[in-house]
Amino acid sequence: MTIRLAVATLVLTLAGVASARVPKPSFCHDGRFVKPPGGPSLVAGAVVTTPEALVLAAPTISIPGRCPAVKVRLRPTRKGLTVIAAWPRNTCGPTRVRLRATIDARCEVMRGVLRAARAVPVPFAAPRCGDASIDAADGEECDAGGCDANEQCSEDCRCVARAPTVSFGAEVQPIFNARCALPACHTGAFPTQGLDLSAGRSYAAIVGRRSTERSDLNLVDPRATATSYLAWKISGAPAGQTILGSPMPLTGGPLSPAEQATIRTWIEQGAVNDQAVTTTSTTTVTTTVVTVTTTVTVPESSTTTTSTTTVTVPESSTTTTSTTTVTVPDLTTTTTAPAGVSFETDVQPIFTARCALPACHSGPFPTQGLNLSDGSAYADIVNVMSTERPDLKLIDPGSTSMSYLWWKAGEAPPGQMIMGAPMPFLQAPLSPEQMATIRDWITEGAPNN
Repeated sequence: MTIRLAVATLVLTLAGVASARVPKPSFCHDGRFVKPPGGPSLVAGAVVTTPEALVLAAPTISIPGRCPAVKVRLRPTRKGLTVIAAWPRNTCGPTRVRLRATIDARCEVMRGVLRAARAVPVPFAAPRCGDASIDAADGEECDAGGCDANEQCSEDCRCVARAPTVSFGAEVQPIFNARCALPACHTGAFPTQGLDLSAGRSYAAIVGRRSTERSDLNLVDPRATATSYLAWKISGAPAGQTILGSPMPLTGGPLSPAEQATIRTWIEQGAVNDQAVTTTSTTTVTTTVVTVTTTVTVPESSTTTTSTTTVTVPESSTTTTSTTTVTVPDLTTTTTAPAGVSFETDVQPIFTARCALPACHSGPFPTQGLNLSDGSAYADIVNVMSTERPDLKLIDPGSTSMSYLWWKAGEAPPGQMIMGAPMPFLQAPLSPEQMATIRDWITEGAPNN
């Protein structure tokens, strides 16, 4: 018995020593894990962006330029940190995409597999870029700095030639003015596709805005021309992809190679808004009239003579206007952002006038159980699953491509379909202005404001 107890004690002691040698897992809350060049794309069949990366920003993870941020499950283990996430259909591709990976205990490399239905699983090993250390074995050459004066550290931690910065206001907008913001095209009260590319309106209309033709893509996706639909329309779609409608511009022939390169470089550099903001101050000085009255008393005739002299001061009769132009970079807080869309004052009135009608989406027994009347609509649609398409929410905040109500009022994305009839039923479709209002409200996060 004594021998057995001694053996058991020794085993437990050795086990304790062994377990003590296992490094404690590092709980990585964030990090950019970049896939080395070469090999298949992270998402099977996807348009490859360079560099491809998985960006962890707990509690979400994303693949910039391809897969939006979704909730991620993180579970520490002895081997490291287990990472589990899934993207719904039509967010990364036509089918659901699942991620299962592990970040090593030192939070240096993410290794795992991305799986899409009916596609070959894509294994990957992505070192962490931006961790303040240069991992030369993984091909890193810099880490947010450390390159020559004529080079810059790229997003995959490699030194690349520093390209001259393209100005949106001085170089991109003039192209839009000359070739796009023309009568009966992308300007005026009713611009084509609701897209106004005139000065002062174009930036807000394209950067981070979903395309009406390809609702799975932004018109301009900063730093990613491969997933910017505007770049496709002016230069052609990537291999295996297509555009809807005609290439742009519609008239006058395509943009010159230099004009195309200007727009593409601007996007790749982050699509910065450097337009000048003009402020005008006016100072008005009123004309001043000075009247001098002199009274002289003449005792001989007991009369009083009065003379009046009027003096006009012309120097003060001018109106001066001074104009000051201040260049405000896109990232400063002084840039005036377009006013947000209000659910109460902008969106609800559309529902009230076109949807919350007798025998439709109002009353004690609304169609499909969906009440769009004032006071009920928001709770009935935001983050609520559709009864016709239970795999979709009626309104998915931030994503029109995954909001079934948007499909019903407009049209389904390519390869998708709606059940039943488009809405509004037995009436004309919503106007482009009404659709733009609902679109902007959804992309702004569908706030209850």
